[in-house]
This record gives sequence, structure tokens and C-alpha cells, in this order.
Amino acid sequence: MVMVHNLKIRRVATSAAIVSLVAATSGQAQVNLSGSAVVRQVFTDTTGGASPTSGWLETGLSGLANIETRRVNGAVAATVTRRFEQWGRVNRSYRVNADGELTGTLIPRNLFLTVGGRASQYQRDSRGFVGSNPDADNGNTAQVFAVYAEPSVRTSLGAGMDASATYRIGKTTVDGVRSSALLLNGDIGLDGNSSGARGLSDSLSQSATISAGLTPGRQRFGLRVVGRWTKEEIDELDQRYRSYSVSGQGTYQASRKLSFTIEGGYEDILNRQQSILFDPVTNLPLVGPDGEFLPDPVNPRRTAFDRSGAFGTVGFRYAPSRRANFSLQVGYRYGDPNINASMTFEPMPKVVVTGRYNEGLSSFGRLLTQSIDGEVVSVQRTNQTTGFGECTLGRDPVTGGCLGNLTQSLVPATFRSRRGSVGVIYDAGQMTFGANLFYNERGYVDLQQLQVAGDADVTAQSFSNDDTSYGISGIVTYKPGARQTFTISGSYSRNAFALSENRTDDLIAGSISYKRDLGNSLALVSRAGAALRSSDDGFSRDSKNYSASLGLTYSF
Repeated sequence: MVMVHNLKIRRVATSAAIVSLVAATSGQAQVNLSGSAVVRQVFTDTTGGASPTSGWLETGLSGLANIETRRVNGAVAATVTRRFEQWGRVNRSYRVNADGELTGTLIPRNLFLTVGGRASQYQRDSRGFVGSNPDADNGNTAQVFAVYAEPSVRTSLGAGMDASATYRIGKTTVDGVRSSALLLNGDIGLDGNSSGARGLSDSLSQSATISAGLTPGRQRFGLRVVGRWTKEEIDELDQRYRSYSVSGQGTYQASRKLSFTIEGGYEDILNRQQSILFDPVTNLPLVGPDGEFLPDPVNPRRTAFDRSGAFGTVGFRYAPSRRANFSLQVGYRYGDPNINASMTFEPMPKVVVTGRYNEGLSSFGRLLTQSIDGEVVSVQRTNQTTGFGECTLGRDPVTGGCLGNLTQSLVPATFRSRRGSVGVIYDAGQMTFGANLFYNERGYVDLQQLQVAGDADVTAQSFSNDDTSYGISGIVTYKPGARQTFTISGSYSRNAFALSENRTDDLIAGSISYKRDLGNSLALVSRAGAALRSSDDGFSRDSKNYSASLGLTYSF
């Protein structure tokens, strides 16, 4: 179930090239297309920013393709906007937001191909990710692109047994200037070039899963052997991450409502990187003429994370009715106790409560293109194509909320992740209400992965090993008539970043928007928003942003 979150990035429109390819390969594909064009006048005022007051005329083209055929299923949505500066400063004129995934059947019941990707803006300041107001024109804005492809094969072995194999390759790249960690704490990028010549770049990830076994059917038990492999290559510090595991899984179907699972096996995980050469006098990292870090000749490669040994988990799934589903899995993985849990519950008509909690080992690039805990998964998408309340980087496959949960850093580091959320949605037709509580913690396995040329060794400074954020967000949509829609949203989060010198920030944000249908596919749209951010370190680091917009949309 998709949970409501208040990251308000509009992400609509379609890729004509992908749609044409799908239509050509699926033979009789019927693609449902929709789209819109928008013109808005936008005003913003910011204190504590490089561009205090700005105004621009914004034009945008948006669309959505929903595909449901015998051979191809999925959806692609995207938007491209252009900001025309009127006064103040517009830091990034063109912006692209997109999200989509398509799955095609190449050989019925046997061979499949999934392709997908997303594009978005990623705003940050000296305290990390700022995603609370999409109309705030932040000078430190990066354009994020991520794409992936996954062929998979399945076959029946007879006697209730089956086998499957998948392979996924993904690429994450970030187009934005990278600066010193002391200027952009919590956001130092994926590229080893700190000069800004290439900006932020690049992560290439791969994964594969092979599985064979007996699925519960007429018999109450199932047995399966599973092999997993994951690899990621990151430009920053020439990082190499790889993991593999082999395990046996058992399932016992106690009843139609209750089942138990057990898994045990062996895992091997290694994360290595370039070891930086530091100046013994200044304690600053040394870089070559190309802007790359110089490796330490005594120890050119550094082990950031190394774990090999047995792992095991036990769990259950309980579905007492079609309106309730609960699951829990506990065990030992990645060298630590590990818990994963989820629930979906409909206590009454029109009310849905969802909750998820996950612990694992991941990175920014793998979150966008690969997996959680070595399991290849697909990011959940929203069905919304217009309006506010969209997620910047797509839906988190574990928590169901927005990827990043408002506050996560764009860094090249591998981290232990502990994330959870509880949300409720109430849909009364005329009024829809949603709320979400979230908690997100990242424990970085090696702080030297966060190093930036020009700054002293971060391990020698007053930095922590964690990013931590928690908070609440909510949204209310009210339709007083067939032609009008009001939307009110708000959020509060408390955030601390590993590179923010043990500083803690509070972020409060809210917005109200109004849409009025004028007929003939034309609509009036308006929005007012505000974001307030304060720090508890005693310095003047507070910032405020206010924005207002008025415009017209044409749907087709």
C-alpha cells in the first residue's frame, strides 16, 4: 500500500521513446496516455540563502503512460520544466523528474525483462538534504538520474518444483557541483574528483539471484536453495563492494492464514576502497593534478567492511483476513542482529494502516537501482500524475514512504540502515487524509568514505558515524465540489548528520494548494508554502523559505 508523504515534487509525463518501444515489441499493446502543460508565476523569499528573493515564470510539459497488455505491464511518468528568470537568481533553469518501470514477457511463463529508472532534483545545504519545498530555488541542487534493467527466467522442474534466475544492472549518476564537506556537510557526492570539473558521479551496480526448490501446495512445507550476489563500483575512492550468500529456506504452511519460515546459510561481504594519503603536518588529504585523491603507498587499499560467516533468520506471516496481513522476521545477518517487519491493516472501511521496519546494509546508488539487503526488489510507485505530495526519489520498497524520508544524505558510503514507518490513510471520497511517522538511521561503515579534498581527516574531527532522522508528515485533500480541490500538507522532522559536527536541526514545512477546473481541460492552480529550519548549536544557521505561485494547466 502506498503511504502518503509530503515531499512535494511533481513528477509527471512520459517518455515517448519508451512508449514507442513497448508498442513495437508487444504487438497489440494498448497504451493509455495522459498529460498536461502548465504555466506558473512563482515567487520565493529565503533568509539564510545565497539568493534571498527570486521570481520566475515556469513552463512544464507532463504526461503518464499506463500499459496493461498480455505481454507488457507497467507505467512511465515524467515532467520537464523550464524556469525563466525574472528577478533574483534561478540556479537551475531546466529540471527533469521521472519515474517508471515496465515488465515485458519475452517467452510466456519463462523469460521476462524489466526496465526502469527515475530522475529528480536533490536539494541540499550545509546540513544535508533539503526536500521540503520544491519551489525553493536552492543553489546547491543536483540532478539525479538512475536506470536499471533486469532479465529473468523461470521454469518448472516438475513434481511441484521450480527454478528461477535474475540479473539486474543499474547506473546512478548525479549532475551537480561537489564542494568541501565543511560547506556541504552531509552531501559530498559519488565522484572522486573534488575540483567540480565533473561534478557528482557515478555508481554502477549489479546483482543476481538463483533459486530452486519446492513451493508449498498440496503439501504443507516448501524447501528452497537460494544463491545471491551483489556488486557495486563507485568512482569516489575507487570503492568496490561485493557480497554473496548461499542459503536454504524452509516454509511451513500451518493453515491458510498462518505460515512459518526459516532460512540459514553462509554470507561473505567485502567493501574496499582507496586509502587516502594525508599530509602529516596539516592532516589534510593530498590530491594529484587531476583533483583525485593520492593513495597511501604503504596501504593503497583500505578495508571498510568485511564480514564472512553463517547467518540465519526465522519468521512468520499471518493473514487472518483479506483486510489484515502481518509478517515478522528476526535473525542474525551482516554481523548484527537483524529485524524486518511489515503490516497492512484495514480496521474499518476506507481506513488503511500500514507499517514497515527494516535493517540492512546498503548505499545511495543501490537504494535507487538495486536492492534492500541483497534482495532485488522494485520500488513502489504512486499513481498520482499531478498535484503535490509526490516523492523526490520514488517510493522506498521497505518502508513504503518516500526514498530518503526527507533528510538523507547523498554520499558514496556503505551504511547499516535501520528504517521504519507507520502510516494511516483515510479515504472518505470528498476528503482524503494521510499521516506518516518515520525513523531513519544510517550507520556508516567507514568515515573515510565521506572524506573530501581540502578538509582534514574526518575521523580526527568531532563527527559522528550516523545520520539520524525522525518525524511526522501529513496531508489532507478536500473536494467541496466536482470542480474544486484543496490540499493541505505539513511535516516536522529532527535530523542529525554524520558530517554536521554533532549538530541537530529541526525542519518544519507546510503548504496549501488550490485547483479550480475551468472547463475544456483547463484549470487554475495556486500554491503557498513555507519551510523553517533551525539548528541547536548556538550559531546563526537558521533559514526560512516562503513561496507562492499561480498558474494554469491544460490536460490532454
